[in-house]
Amino acid sequence: MVCLVEAKVLISEGDKRTFRIDGQLAVLFAAIAGALNAAGFQAAGFFSANMTGNTSSFSDHMALGDWPMAGLFALFILAFILGAMVSGLLIQWGGARQSRAKYAYGIVLEGLVVLTLGGADLLQLLPMHGLILGLSFAMGIQNAATTRISNARVRTTHVSG
Repeated sequence: MVCLVEAKVLISEGDKRTFRIDGQLAVLFAAIAGALNAAGFQAAGFFSANMTGNTSSFSDHMALGDWPMAGLFALFILAFILGAMVSGLLIQWGGARQSRAKYAYGIVLEGLVVLTLGGADLLQLLPMHGLILGLSFAMGIQNAATTRISNARVRTTHVSG
């Protein structure tokens, strides 16, 4: 049986990364980002992986003087950036220990965050904005890990606007 995703996706670095491995990384993690983005939108009416849209919404609400909504979108963006920072720190920490799995640490954390958010949402323990904040944090983790391991050839979500 052929494995759809090679284990090398989160381990191979530098010259050992092939177009196929980066393609698998892109497909798998873009699907994850898309699924979490859609789930967050269905649950709360906001996007967690679409930082471009959130950045545009932030600037629109700032221009209109709608400070509460502008602040909310700013929090989504900051949660994404915080997730990227945490991912970078985990990668640096793993690299200092010469761990082959240094990129997987963040992805495992992302999974734990999403699992926790899902349970909290099912139990109705989170306000809708809390769910999007957590998902934005998870997307920041994922984006930083996939960008770093692929030398910026793969990005599953990004901030612009």
